[in-house]
Parts: sequence; C-alpha cells; structure tokens
Amino acid sequence: MADWLREKTAGSVHFEHIEITSQDVYDQYCKEKSTIWFYLGLCIISFLPHKLDCTPEERAKYLDIIKETALKYKGKPFKFLWAQGGDHFEVEEKLNVAGVGYPSAAAVFHAKNLTGKLKRSFNQEHLEQFIS
Repeated sequence: MADWLREKTAGSVHFEHIEITSQDVYDQYCKEKSTIWFYLGLCIISFLPHKLDCTPEERAKYLDIIKETALKYKGKPFKFLWAQGGDHFEVEEKLNVAGVGYPSAAAVFHAKNLTGKLKRSFNQEHLEQFIS
C-alpha cells in the first residue's frame, strides 16, 4: 500500500509556474480533491511583484524559489501556485497579505478553513520555515 501511494504521489507536486489567473485555476488546485490525494492539501500561494514593477530576471528568481521549495516537498500534499500582485486584491485582503509588499506568500488549507501568511522576507529558507 505504501509503495502504491508513493508511486501515485511521485509527480504530484505542482510547481510548473502555475499562475492563478482566475477563480477556476484556484479551485482546480486548491479546492477540488484530486484523484491522487483523498483530502485537500495545503495550498501555498506566492504573490509576486507586478511584471511592470520588476525585471524578468527578478521574476525568474522568485519562480525559482517557488520551484526549489516545491521540489524539496515533492510527494507531500502541498500545491504551489503564484499570482501577480494586485491582480487579485480581494483574495490578498482575505489572506491578509494586501499592502505588505511583494513578494509575499500565504498558505490555505480548505479542509479546515485555515490560512496563514509569511511574515518574513521572501526567500527559500523563510518559505521552507513557513511551510514546516
């Protein structure tokens, strides 16, 4: 049974630059139960600076931080997504990350209706500590 679960979850980490562009994308990755996980996992959402407020290199650096963190937690019930800061201001307000500056991150666990926000600077070490 454990081998079967490891096999099913081996490719379950979502880090391929999945941008939240609509409610449907968010629902698909953060609200709906998947065929792999029998319960909802923890959804880590990073809010990155607007593309006009940073260089492509800076954006790539932030996406690499998300990717490296996701790889570290591969096989765990975590889903990693990102959104451009300011594009979903109502969501940012609900997660209490609006107005704190970008980049920032929040965690959402729909099964128990819990949220949390990264209160430190956005880097791989702090993001990993936030998730742990």
